[in-house]
Amino acid sequence: MTFSDEQLWAIRVDAPQVTIRAGAGAGKTGVLTERYLRHVVEQGASPDNILAITFTRKAAAEMKRRIVKRLRAEGLNEAARQAQVGPISTVHGYCERLLREYPFDAALDPKFQVLSDVSAEQLVECCAKRALAEGGAENELAILRHLGGQRRHGAYTRDVSLILVEWITRVLGDFRTAGKNVEDLEFLATSPDRLSEAWRAYEEACACEDLGESPPPSWREDKSLLKEFKKRPAWLASIRHDAALDRECAELTCGLASLAARTWGMLCREFGLRNKLDFAELEARACVMLEEKPVTIAGKYRWLIVDEAQDLNPVQYRILRATPAEYCLWVGDPQQSIYGFRGATRDLFLKTIEKSKCCDLTTNWRSTEKVMTAVDKVFRGLWPDTLIRMTPRPSEIGEAPAVELWTVGVNPEADVANGVFRLVDSERVRPGQITILVRTANATDSLVRELRSHGFKVASGAGKNYFLRTEIRDLGSALLALADPDDNLVLLSLLRSPLVGVPLEICVGLALKARESSDSVWDLIRTSEEFSVFVGWFQPLSERSGRLRAWEVLAEIFAATNLDARFAMMPSKEQLIANGRKLLSLAMERREVGPWEFGEWIGAQGRIRGNTGDAEALSGEDDAIRISTIHQAKGLEWDVVVVQAESPRRKDRNDLVVVPAGGFLGIGSSGFRPLALEAARERRVRTEDEEARRLLYVAMTRTRERLCVAVSRRKMAGDHWHPVITAALDRDPSVFVWDAATYTPQDRSTAKE
Repeated sequence: MTFSDEQLWAIRVDAPQVTIRAGAGAGKTGVLTERYLRHVVEQGASPDNILAITFTRKAAAEMKRRIVKRLRAEGLNEAARQAQVGPISTVHGYCERLLREYPFDAALDPKFQVLSDVSAEQLVECCAKRALAEGGAENELAILRHLGGQRRHGAYTRDVSLILVEWITRVLGDFRTAGKNVEDLEFLATSPDRLSEAWRAYEEACACEDLGESPPPSWREDKSLLKEFKKRPAWLASIRHDAALDRECAELTCGLASLAARTWGMLCREFGLRNKLDFAELEARACVMLEEKPVTIAGKYRWLIVDEAQDLNPVQYRILRATPAEYCLWVGDPQQSIYGFRGATRDLFLKTIEKSKCCDLTTNWRSTEKVMTAVDKVFRGLWPDTLIRMTPRPSEIGEAPAVELWTVGVNPEADVANGVFRLVDSERVRPGQITILVRTANATDSLVRELRSHGFKVASGAGKNYFLRTEIRDLGSALLALADPDDNLVLLSLLRSPLVGVPLEICVGLALKARESSDSVWDLIRTSEEFSVFVGWFQPLSERSGRLRAWEVLAEIFAATNLDARFAMMPSKEQLIANGRKLLSLAMERREVGPWEFGEWIGAQGRIRGNTGDAEALSGEDDAIRISTIHQAKGLEWDVVVVQAESPRRKDRNDLVVVPAGGFLGIGSSGFRPLALEAARERRVRTEDEEARRLLYVAMTRTRERLCVAVSRRKMAGDHWHPVITAALDRDPSVFVWDAATYTPQDRSTAKE
């Protein structure tokens, strides 16, 4: 492999702290692999002495695969074997390995288990409900009364506890990810007066930062004193005072902080009693051990390599900085930091750049000159001082235009599908070359329908209604029925489903008969000859289900009902089979969860309408159009990318404001927010807007050959991508501008062939 001068410098530079700022398509994975090889071949390192960290398990597996392949190519089979089992992992994998190797230094039972996401969510929810049940302080009762009288989505709230559990879960998640501890919440819960003092200190700090200097005395009481400041944010331009509402908001916040602190305490006790940790606790324990007892692993690692460093949260940064290593390499791109909703803190990576020897990789080996020129035009106005200007791959300079701007109308999914049809029909692009990127999964289902109406095959994992699919709900009913056969509703749902196939009229008859006789439906059918085949597999499995895990029960359901064959006889058979297998995979990821618990989780996911999409029903060899969210597309590339460019809508969560980095928490009341909450909210909006721009950057840099950006004809309220894209590309003569809303395909047969 041939490397550029920039890449060679990044491979060979030696300094205690090195940062590689690698732009999109800069070939950083190859650089990391070669640098790892250099440590082994030239510097005599053992793979056991090189700790390599990346963001996801998939990325860690790919990094390990490349490193092992290169070591074997060099004839270093023993080093390849060590690398195969060595410390190349995610942060969570590193933390778990660390705690298992040194359990007594971490004050842990070495046989601890790591909770799955679903089990951790359920444990937090259980502790929150217990905290609510045990609550009785006046501030805690005040927040219950407050929520009980509020309107949500146009109707009065019927279940206050659900909202409070959601708030407590959010507060705990944000505070734990930011590296805060339970004492920080207990401080906020101490008294409304102390909380008000903390709010005033926060206001003062925000005012100093936003104005560039300390505000004049009495600026809160007389906002005219701030008029002389040209750089004045909105929260300082609309100061409102209401002593009674300020006090009420402080009391409500104290109540929430008290409930959250109690929940956190309960959660910690449960971790000890069960000898199980969730991912946040895994990080916290590893962080404490490394910061308090660094000598424990002194000399273990000489080199530390951290990929995707812009996506680390504050606790993860503390863990890696506390890891004793002679040479540390940090690799990332601040322009591609898009995981703020998971606690990722881009500023920490920027500070790392300032404190280390930095190398920029500025050649994009992925995209054409035309694509990179379009990206540059869109973002140089947004980031005039910080944009990393990427040079296109040298061999492609002077290529024909490869950027299109599509305008779409009131049915954007149909218009995007028309645009894809035109690419295939007129431009002779193969469907398998095309990937459509969407911001969220909300419109994926309608986009799939529109594409299929043109005769295209579609591979999508970006939908959000997976848990509402009939086949998934049927399997959830099967799990619940096996756990409790006397639950008439779930048993009838199972009988009516394709798993059993009982006609509707028979199910209705059973329901009526059960009501008249006061017997359960199970009592009516368990000895019936008509249901002997069903009872033959259902009863023994039900009797054993209490000793089995969900994945084991699902596997037996698949075998007993010959489910794949049943699905194969139905419309959309490939999707049904793939979705069923995906559920089995999800259960296997949660290996300790029982059938009833997993069935309940399926139902809960359907009720909250999460962002889980259908399984990909087609393999990579199929000539199918792919649909992906932009977050899922991070680190990937395709020949042709269509970006359905609808910017994130701001979520004005009026009541609850959390800024975990500053240990800030606040609740508004009756449409009123104290000044500190206004400052915190404005900072949150600013941060979300900045991340939304980076999300667009990631989307536009996924393509190799052709980029098509679909925007609305007119700017919609809250769509702040529209003006940025149209201003840069609409009048560019090298960009093909096309009205997808007026296109009517004359013959769809081409796409079907």
